[in-house]
Amino acid sequence: RIEQQLEDAIEAEDFVQAAMLRDDLAELRSRDPAVLASALRRELDERVKQERYSEAARCRDQLLVLRRFQPQYQLAGLWKGNYPNHGEALVRLHYEGDTLLATKITGDEHVPAGGGT
Repeated sequence: RIEQQLEDAIEAEDFVQAAMLRDDLAELRSRDPAVLASALRRELDERVKQERYSEAARCRDQLLVLRRFQPQYQLAGLWKGNYPNHGEALVRLHYEGDTLLATKITGDEHVPAGGGT
C-alpha cells in the first residue's frame, strides 16, 4: 500500500521519496469517488448552514453525478433471493436520497408483499 510506503519513507527519513508518495496518494484520493463524495457532503452541509443555497445545489448535483461511479449506489432493481427455510423471494431495491430501501414483492408469513424488508 502506498500509505505504508509513505510511512516507511518518512521513518527512513527519505523525504524525497516521501514527497513523491504523498503526491501520488493525493492524486489517487482526488480520483476516488468515495473520497470526493465525502468532501462534497461536508461542503454541502456547510453551504446549507451558511444559507448559500445555489452553492449547496451545485454540491448536490455533483453528488448525484458521483453516484454513477460508486458501487453502493448501483443496487437498485429487482432482486431474487433464496431462503433455505422459506423458498424464493422477490425484493425491489430503490434509493431515497442516500438510503437504500427494500420492498417485498412476494410476501410470506414474516413480511407481507409490499412491506419493507
